[in-house]
Amino acid sequence: SLEHAFGVAERIRHLINSRELVKKATNENMGRISVSIGVAELVAGDTAESFLNRADMCMYAAKNSGRNQVMDTTEPEPAANSAA
Repeated sequence: SLEHAFGVAERIRHLINSRELVKKATNENMGRISVSIGVAELVAGDTAESFLNRADMCMYAAKNSGRNQVMDTTEPEPAANSAA
């Protein structure tokens, strides 16, 4: 389901972002990696291209909304829009 895929993507995002990057040669802290992930659900009539385009649009929406987050194809609920 879309909800399950979203949860998996969120766990991946958290695991990637939870690690500090350290340069082995100098032990210099390089910071953290962030990741923006788009999640889409395969629907009847989808082609591989249309499915991937929706996921890609969600990924760019995540990047444009501040990065380091997961976005899917569902519409945000009104309460989510008013919280800032």
